[in-house]
Amino acid sequence: MSGGDRDMEHLTQEQINKLTYFYLNRKILSDDLLEAKKHMVQCSSCYEEFCVSIVEAHELAKKGLIDLKILVNDNDDTVRDNTLVRMNSVAGKLQVAVNRMLDHTKANLWSFVPEPQFAAARGQNSNDMQIFVNQISEYSFISLQGDNLIVRLDVEYFKNGKYEAVYYENGKEKIYPFLYNEVEECLEVVIKVKDSDYELIIRECVL
Repeated sequence: MSGGDRDMEHLTQEQINKLTYFYLNRKILSDDLLEAKKHMVQCSSCYEEFCVSIVEAHELAKKGLIDLKILVNDNDDTVRDNTLVRMNSVAGKLQVAVNRMLDHTKANLWSFVPEPQFAAARGQNSNDMQIFVNQISEYSFISLQGDNLIVRLDVEYFKNGKYEAVYYENGKEKIYPFLYNEVEECLEVVIKVKDSDYELIIRECVL
């Protein structure tokens, strides 16, 4: 242990485990975990322990030897799966999937399906855009138009929740809050895409 670590209070095993679970599941860090992350910047021993935990848990989970949920307390609300929709782009081709763990009503609300006719009906060239339309409201959709990735949610159906989009590209993460578009009367996120491979997750905001 270095001299700078000697008098510092270290993270508990529970905190290390929880951080490991959040990082491997790409979950948004809660306030207490953000503080733990800041601590590791100053504490090399805790950082080393976290790195070992990440590698071990990843390898064991990949081999099917453990379920990552054993790292966290089931009664902790911050570890619940708040993912609603996951979108991947591979070589510029979009794939959109709803979280299969959602209950039936919620899964229907967040289901988006390919709709090439949607662009044509609006006089747009479907070759220049990819679009997935919500099954309940056609005013809710995920579309790629050129290098703009656009997500719109119809306020009639989505006004009671708080959502954010988590965008991953080239190993970097950026969080976009949904903002109200007064002209279109919808909640909207617009992301400038730079690469052909990326991932977007729509989540309920962690309170």
